[in-house]
Amino acid sequence: MFIYLEKLVNINNSREELNFLPQPRHFKQLGDIKYKIVEETLIYSDISENHSFILDQLQEKLLSFGLERKLEEKFLNSIKNINNLEDPLTICSREFPNLNLERDLNIKNMKEQGYLIISMNSSLLIKAECVQGLFYATQTLIQALNAHQNKLIVDQFIIIDYPLLQIRGISDDISRGQAPTIPNLKNFVQILSHFKINQYYLVYMQDMFQFKNHDEIGKGRGAYTKEEIKDLVNFSNERFVDIIPIFQTIGHWENILHNEKYWKYGEFPASNSLNIANDEIYDLLNEMIGELSEVFTSKYFHIAADESWDVGKGASNEFISKVGKGEAYVRHYKKVYDIAKRHGYEKIIIYHDILYKYE
Repeated sequence: MFIYLEKLVNINNSREELNFLPQPRHFKQLGDIKYKIVEETLIYSDISENHSFILDQLQEKLLSFGLERKLEEKFLNSIKNINNLEDPLTICSREFPNLNLERDLNIKNMKEQGYLIISMNSSLLIKAECVQGLFYATQTLIQALNAHQNKLIVDQFIIIDYPLLQIRGISDDISRGQAPTIPNLKNFVQILSHFKINQYYLVYMQDMFQFKNHDEIGKGRGAYTKEEIKDLVNFSNERFVDIIPIFQTIGHWENILHNEKYWKYGEFPASNSLNIANDEIYDLLNEMIGELSEVFTSKYFHIAADESWDVGKGASNEFISKVGKGEAYVRHYKKVYDIAKRHGYEKIIIYHDILYKYE
């Protein structure tokens, strides 16, 4: 896959230093001559209509940087159809003589998320094996443009880049204090994607989601509808940010268990923890995780399970005394794990702070 810009205009009056975040794996600046993207610059690409959002986002950014109209786009089914384009691997070999190109270009993260940028001689080539790598390359290009006061100026350089870590994520506590709106979350996702963060965990979803049969949960708290989460997930998918819910499955239920209607599920009224001796909690968890799976389409699901301080201090005391706390916990975790798997989640994540204390 590729994006190719040609007919950039020579400009010599810019001296800004290039800085990138994260720093590319291999970067080399090629002389002091710089070029400018102008309205006559052309874009050639083999991007399919399904992935046209990458070009759309780049075009929107160029307009925000001062371009008066969108660049003309032309579809080419092969990079070989670009006239007078020197082979990219030949250029890389020449500019990085000590680099083992065969090794670097075949690293898994390079194939799945990596890219090549060559900016030289009034043209710019972006090349990647996967669409995610192509998107990350456009973010690097935007950073290079941002280095200049005139944000349409392009330096001459070559970059070979791929992430060291396949997963780069953050978690965000949206459930205590003021809840962010969907536009706020979208703005944040946009920033995360620009810096190549690819997982975003929402903490905690058990009372920040409007469940079909539980009108009182999340009421007045800013809880999100299914439509809002679908909108956020679709937006994030186009920026290669995986939205993953952190849904508490034992502790941190006080925002629900304070309600008399749900007392039967807790260790005691308004407790922190679910009563894991009560089989009815698994019907409730199954119902809730099932609804979440309709909108959170990631293969990852975070069952949290941290800070369950009240376990054994109320309704489950007899059960805990009989089987032991470690055994009681592992039975619970297995049941929750099976529920999440049943609803299509492939990778189950759990906090460690309670887990590591018991055999």
